[in-house]
Amino acid sequence: MKKTLIVALASLAMASPAFAGFGSTASLPLGGSGASMSFGGTTVSMATGLAGAPSLDYRAKGWVVQAPVLDILGSALDDADGTDLGLAVSYGVHHKKIAEESEGVLMPGAHFAHTAMGNSFGVHARLGGEMKKGAGFGLYVVPKLGVFMPEGGGDTQITTGGALEFSAWFAK
Repeated sequence: MKKTLIVALASLAMASPAFAGFGSTASLPLGGSGASMSFGGTTVSMATGLAGAPSLDYRAKGWVVQAPVLDILGSALDDADGTDLGLAVSYGVHHKKIAEESEGVLMPGAHFAHTAMGNSFGVHARLGGEMKKGAGFGLYVVPKLGVFMPEGGGDTQITTGGALEFSAWFAK
């Protein structure tokens, strides 16, 4: 199972020889309330959605899909309790030109995470600026609201939080 997951994730990363539309996002949690859990060896608030390691992103037609591949691989290779999973999806609903090659963006979205400790689901809004010339770069403030459901039937908790995210991607 672990080898199959690793091969599948590697195939996703190599789907385009030029990595057109692919990039990565580094996320710095900005605090929050509610449940915390270990995800890929990093303890994070469940409100942050993605853990601390950079994600593999795919961008197409206004959509951004973020998968914490390093955390997934780390848990697949190291976690006796099973493989951690996570995903965040955002869609650009508003773009406002700031300068020649820069724009402000609003990208609402949703995220989930699953580990042996439980499941987290939530919504977020990426608010920030993007520069696009050859490659793309973005800096976002991302407030988040969600719920955490512990494995084994504990109390469901409301989670709040946010992150500062920096993205870089190859333009198509």
